[in-house]
Amino acid sequence: MTGGGLRRAVGALALAALAACQQVPPAPISAEDNAAVLGARSLSDPALREFIENARGRAFAVWPLPRWDLETLTLAALFHQSSLAVARAQWALARGGIESARARPNPTLTVTPEQSLNPGSAASAWLASVQIDWPIETAGKRGYRIAQARALAEGARRGLGVEAWRVRRALREALTELAAANERGAGLAAQVSSERELDALFEQRWRAGAASQSEVAPMRLALLRTQTQIGEVERRKLTALVQVAAAIGVPTDALAGVDLASPLGEGTDPLAEVSEAEARRRALLERADVLAALDTYAAREAALRLELARQIPDLHLGPGYQFDQGQNKWGLGLWLELPLMNRNEGPIAEATAARSEAAARFSALQSQVIAALEQALAERRSAREQLARVGALAALQAGQAERARTALALGAIDRPAQLAAEIELAGGRLALVDARQALDQAYTALEAALQGPLVAPESLESSGRFAAQGLP
Repeated sequence: MTGGGLRRAVGALALAALAACQQVPPAPISAEDNAAVLGARSLSDPALREFIENARGRAFAVWPLPRWDLETLTLAALFHQSSLAVARAQWALARGGIESARARPNPTLTVTPEQSLNPGSAASAWLASVQIDWPIETAGKRGYRIAQARALAEGARRGLGVEAWRVRRALREALTELAAANERGAGLAAQVSSERELDALFEQRWRAGAASQSEVAPMRLALLRTQTQIGEVERRKLTALVQVAAAIGVPTDALAGVDLASPLGEGTDPLAEVSEAEARRRALLERADVLAALDTYAAREAALRLELARQIPDLHLGPGYQFDQGQNKWGLGLWLELPLMNRNEGPIAEATAARSEAAARFSALQSQVIAALEQALAERRSAREQLARVGALAALQAGQAERARTALALGAIDRPAQLAAEIELAGGRLALVDARQALDQAYTALEAALQGPLVAPESLESSGRFAAQGLP
C-alpha cells in the first residue's frame, strides 16, 4: 500500500461517514412574531373547529359555536394552552431518549501510517496499521437502558395528563366564579332597585314629617352598601373573565361577545352521585400523577439493574491489519476492563437510593391524594347540606314575598312593607347563589382529586397546531 492509496482509503471512509449524517434545518424564533401569533388566537380558528370535531366525533352545523360550555372550552384550552405545548415537547424529548438508549456503541477506527527513513532493502519504506475497536455490551445493559428510557417517556406522557388537569381545574374554577358573579350581579340589581324605591318612600315620609331621620338613615346605608357590592361584583366579573381567557390560552378580547355557559348548582354533574369507595379507587389507581410516579419508579428500577449489569465488563474486539514495509500482517485482539479496583459500588449505591426515593415519593403522593380526596368529599357533603338549608330558606322567603304582594293588592300592607319582603327575598337568592357556587367548587375539587380520563388520548396528545410544529 502506497502513501497515496492510504490517504485515498481514509478519505473515502470520511466521506462515507459525512454522507450518513442527519441534517436538521435551523428554526429561529422571533419574540415579536410569536407575540403576534399569541395575540391572534381566538375561538373562531378553523383549526380549532377541526380539533374539537375530531375529539367529539361529530361536525358542527354552525361555527363559531353560538354557546360554549365547559367541555368545549376544555377542548379549546387543550388546543391553545401554551403550557400543554411545553408538556408535549417534554414528551417528545423523552421519546428521543428512547432512540438514544437503543443506539449501539460505534466501533473505533485507528489508522497510524509511518515512513521509514532508512528502509534499506525493504520492499517499501511505508509502515501502516489499521486497528478497529468493536465494543460489545454484555449482561443486557442495552435492554435496561431502553427500559429506563421507555419508563421516563411514559412518565412524560402522563405529565401531559397532569398538566391538562391543572388547566381544566383553572378553567372550571374561573367559569364558576364568572357564572356566580353574573348571577350575583343580577340579584344585587333587583335588590338595589327595591332599596332605592324604599329609600325614596322613607325620604318622602321624612320630608312630610311622618318619619324620623333615624328611620331614613338605615335605608340609605343599605342602599349604599348594596351599590358598593355591585361595584365589587363587576370587578370580580372582569377578573374571572381574564382568568377564563388565561386558562384557555387566548387573549381576553377573544371572549368578547362569546356566550359562556356555566350553570351553578347540582345540575347533571357526573360526580354528583359517585360513591366514596369508587372515588377512592379511581383516585389511588387512575390519576395521571399517580401513574407517572409509578413510571418514575420503573425508570429508577431499570437504572439500578443497569448499574448492577455494569459490574460485568464489556468486551472489545480488535481486528487489525498492518502493512510493514511490503509485508501484510493481520491480527485479532480481545480486551476487557479488569474490575480490580472497584465493582461499580458507588453508582449501584446511588441507584439503590434513587429507587428508594422514588418509592417514598410515590407513597407520599398517594397520601396527598387521600387527603385531597377526603377533603373534597367532605366539602361535597357540606355544600349539599348547606344548599338544602339555603334552598329551604329561599323557598320560605319566596312564599313570604308572594304573600306580601297579595296583601299589598288587598290593601292589607303598605308598599314599604312589601318592598322589605322583596329585599329579604333578594338577599335569600344571593345566599342561594353562594351555596350553589360552593357546591360547584366542591365538584371541581372532587374532579381534580380523581383526575380520570379527560378526553380521548389522541385528542390530548396531539393537535393540529402542535403537529404543524413537528411536535407529537
